[in-house]
Amino acid sequence: MGFYQEPELLNPLISTQTVAGIVEDLFYRGLIVTTPEGEYVPDLAAEVPTIENGGVSEDGLTVTYKLKEGILWEDDDPFDCQDVVFTFEAITHPESGAVSTTGYEDMTSVTCADDYTVVVEYETFYAPYLALFGSLLPSHLGLEPADMQNWDLNRNPIGTGPFKFSEWVSGDHMTV
Repeated sequence: MGFYQEPELLNPLISTQTVAGIVEDLFYRGLIVTTPEGEYVPDLAAEVPTIENGGVSEDGLTVTYKLKEGILWEDDDPFDCQDVVFTFEAITHPESGAVSTTGYEDMTSVTCADDYTVVVEYETFYAPYLALFGSLLPSHLGLEPADMQNWDLNRNPIGTGPFKFSEWVSGDHMTV
């Protein structure tokens, strides 16, 4: 693919360029995605949480995501609930520089009921809850949210696919 500019970095939590978002979509996945018809469907989640399936509490303040099992990061570490918790922590850390905290600041906690069950508690009802956690980052690398602007991951992404990052020669090309 050819682009008119080079991404400044490849971290969906802090990048602001359209071109970066296009490239990041090759590596990073989220819990729920939207189809071209506007329907929400599971990606890394096993199902879309609703009141009917018990994934959303009657008051809308608790959302439970069941995660797909057997998903691996590019480095073969398993994707699990800790990755969702880490992403939340990175987004909401006051020194991380996350571009948007909309919706996340309404959460009081993101916890793991088990390795493949994420429980999100909200202070107030947040109607577009399914639009959150659109890009998840690996927790197993030991990265500090306060230092997110300097992570090696910003130029060497490790995602869950569908593509694997191979090389970035600035001003020339990226190979995936």
